[in-house]
Amino acid sequence: MKFATVTTISVAVILAIFGLVLPVYAVSTWSVQTVDAVAVLSGGLALALDSNGNPHMVYVYAPEGSSQTGGHVDVHMNPQSLTYASWNGKTWEKQAIDYFYIANLSTQVVFSLSYSSLKLDPQNNPHLVYSIPNPNSTKQYLLKYACWTGSAWSIQTVDYGIRGALALDSFGKPHIVYSGADGQLSYASWNGSAWATQIVDPQSSRRLTDINNLQYLALDSAGRPYIVYEVGAVIKFATNSVTGWTIDTLLTGFDTTAFPLGNIVLDSMGYPHFSCGINDWVMYVSWNGSAWNSQKVVSGIGFSHGTFLVLDKNDTPHITFANSSGYVGYARWTGTSWFAQFVAHAALAGNSMPLALDSAGNPHIAYLDVLLTYYFTDGKIMYTTGNQSLQTPTPAPTETAAPTPSLSIPEISPLVTLPLLALTAVVVVIVKIGVRRLRTET
Repeated sequence: MKFATVTTISVAVILAIFGLVLPVYAVSTWSVQTVDAVAVLSGGLALALDSNGNPHMVYVYAPEGSSQTGGHVDVHMNPQSLTYASWNGKTWEKQAIDYFYIANLSTQVVFSLSYSSLKLDPQNNPHLVYSIPNPNSTKQYLLKYACWTGSAWSIQTVDYGIRGALALDSFGKPHIVYSGADGQLSYASWNGSAWATQIVDPQSSRRLTDINNLQYLALDSAGRPYIVYEVGAVIKFATNSVTGWTIDTLLTGFDTTAFPLGNIVLDSMGYPHFSCGINDWVMYVSWNGSAWNSQKVVSGIGFSHGTFLVLDKNDTPHITFANSSGYVGYARWTGTSWFAQFVAHAALAGNSMPLALDSAGNPHIAYLDVLLTYYFTDGKIMYTTGNQSLQTPTPAPTETAAPTPSLSIPEISPLVTLPLLALTAVVVVIVKIGVRRLRTET
């Protein structure tokens, strides 16, 4: 391969306190659970659904007994726990997989260490990738791979590296893309007896602790890797064939301070799709077999944290995002436009809102609700799921032309923004039962 309106019946409740109003909820119902209430690292977390539709998560937190400083948990002097949580139908079961210390590490390093990647195999066994500080060096980070054998966790050191993204091939073997020891985009695959590692892009050297040092991976049915990643203010795309790696520049000239890059997925044709946050709006990018195309999903959300993309069984895109006020958003293509809504509110939603769809197409979202805008803080691991039973299968969107390599993102028709209503010193509660449509133009 060469790469060159849903109408819903809803109950709308608007609650305005001290000048801030939660936006109108415009889809049937959303249920929210607290998975864990701990001192969390405010970077990323991972979510996957098993064959029964039960959620599984991975996150990093400070174990009980952490010392208190200024009324908040000080995690510097206590071991951080990489935690795996799974829902058994009645309660959340939690296991500590690994531990590490963050004493004397910078904010950026700790933030990077909070990222993890989770996949479930056909037997519902979890596989995950994460990083910990190298105890033998203050300048290196160990990239680790862990899997559940059925009775215990098997943990291996893959390489020196950070911020790994995991994919499993059709044989269940793990493949990982990550930032290597020198910050270069690197790729590792398990051959059955050892890890084979290689540098994908020698020109991609980045600071390991750069908050925009992000990369994501998807594999096609033949096990070929598709990678989307950032280098400075540039989003690149890499594929591999018998002739080696092919690197394309997709997007340039945007503000990268807002954690813009989202994950990559392949549709039923094996074509790649990804999402990203550009300044204060969310973009959806896809390959149609001959060209890259893009759409604005929603705009006017302020500081864009992260995005996460899932395609349903009809290749219809669903995307999560968050804004600077802590609202967690969910958007889906309806066949004619983008439907978007805020589904939850947190003090700070963190920087990752992983999304999964169950067999009925219902969305499941994980997010952080933290109390401080810092890399460690008191907070909660949250989980919400929506009832999308009113949805019907819809065709994939007709996209507009995407930016050509080395050019800035083109201007696209402005979209209807998600509302944040401002009121002062008043509480307003509006209960409205009826038909509501919230849509954006393509």
